[in-house]
Amino acid sequence: FFAKNFQIDYGVAIHTLDTTHRVGLTGRFGIPLTEEEMRVQEERKKLERSKEAYASMMEAFKFYREKNFAQAKTSLDKVLVIEPENEQAKSLLAEISVTLGKEESSGALSAARDAYDRMKYEDSLSKAKKVLDFDPDNKEAAIIYHLSNAQISIDDEKYDKAREELITVL
Repeated sequence: FFAKNFQIDYGVAIHTLDTTHRVGLTGRFGIPLTEEEMRVQEERKKLERSKEAYASMMEAFKFYREKNFAQAKTSLDKVLVIEPENEQAKSLLAEISVTLGKEESSGALSAARDAYDRMKYEDSLSKAKKVLDFDPDNKEAAIIYHLSNAQISIDDEKYDKAREELITVL
């Protein structure tokens, strides 16, 4: 055994009736890790985390190729929890976010068209606004936005405002 495996404690208690001396001996069994062994153990832990991050990254690529962006995003989130500075994961996550935003924008544009056709101008206006927030250059969304605004203004008997909106469309 090494001296590091044993501990001796000594205490003195002085009281008016008596003085007490206490000695404690603690022995630890097993072989203590050397600095090298502790370093190797830490490296193994890092390697395990890297393996886990790599597996999650490969899973994210697989989901991305299958166009399952929600699952790919979840896998990339796992990678970034393990390795917050992983540039490849950050880049792919940004690309997925843009793609998901485009899909959401496309769905909102379709919903804006449908709402306008059903004469639900408030709903159409909000959906077109959502598309324009993501893509300010979307001409169709801008037209639906202004036409919806014009229709709302006509319903409210604000004809000058409606005229301005229609002129904007032209």
